[in-house]
Amino acid sequence: MRIGLAVLAGLFLGVGCGYGYTQTTSHVAGPKPEGCVFDLLSVRPDRPFDELGVIDSTSGSAYAVSDARSFMEWVRPDVCRAGGDAVIAEVNGLGHYVRGIVIKYRKQ
Repeated sequence: MRIGLAVLAGLFLGVGCGYGYTQTTSHVAGPKPEGCVFDLLSVRPDRPFDELGVIDSTSGSAYAVSDARSFMEWVRPDVCRAGGDAVIAEVNGLGHYVRGIVIKYRKQ
């Protein structure tokens, strides 16, 4: 009950969920069109890739989303701007999407 009240209070105060992108490597990919399509992965792919950056929950895991579709919609603008092909998602023990690694597949 207390957690539910904390979430509601946070939403009324404007502390809703959100994610922020940080470039973490020197690899740069050209931006993709707004609304681009990308893969959401739960493990590292078995094909070569370069890491572009990390997406973290900006308001703490208590306000992170807990379903794949919502997570993808929240991070889509950053993934598209970064030119990512996929996001390797990290889900915490409560089932919240708290972090993602934006990657670009290498040409084979």
